[in-house]
Amino acid sequence: MNGLLEFLKNYSIIIINVFGVIMLLLIVYNAVKLVGHRSRIQVAIDMRISRNKLDEKTRELIEEQEKNENLTLATILNFESEFNKDYTGYEILQQLIPVFPLMGILGTVAGLMLQVRTGEGIDSIYASLGLAMGSTLTALIWAIVLKLVVALSSSRLVLDVENTLESYEKKYRDATESQTQLRIPAKS
Repeated sequence: MNGLLEFLKNYSIIIINVFGVIMLLLIVYNAVKLVGHRSRIQVAIDMRISRNKLDEKTRELIEEQEKNENLTLATILNFESEFNKDYTGYEILQQLIPVFPLMGILGTVAGLMLQVRTGEGIDSIYASLGLAMGSTLTALIWAIVLKLVVALSSSRLVLDVENTLESYEKKYRDATESQTQLRIPAKS
């Protein structure tokens, strides 16, 4: 037990910092992937097929645009599924942020318990208190930084994607319903 306490006392700040850097990199990487999904979805929905045509009277080149008919609801649902998969990973990372203060407290408790177990006087406990509290401070700083990064990177992005997909699905369903109503003969 003393070996574990000694390890935690000596390396808790290093472990917290390494874990913090890894978490920060994963959060940023995942946010970049989510931005890519948003862009891909928006481009697919907004995409128009351009065709060049020669005007017979003026002999000028005219560019005609028509909506992309290959974009189906299944394609959009596939985009949504891919986005949701990456967003789930992002949410898992968000849920790990509260672990940081717990890691800091663990380092503090381990340092203090080790000093109490060695039976040295109160002066040695005071001397190690700064090091022990350093782990808690480091962990709290990482938790705050990571919470800020998550708050600034994802909230608007997820709302944009959800609104875009919802709007497209509603337009698609409305169009499908109107076509179905036009095909059904009225009963006399």
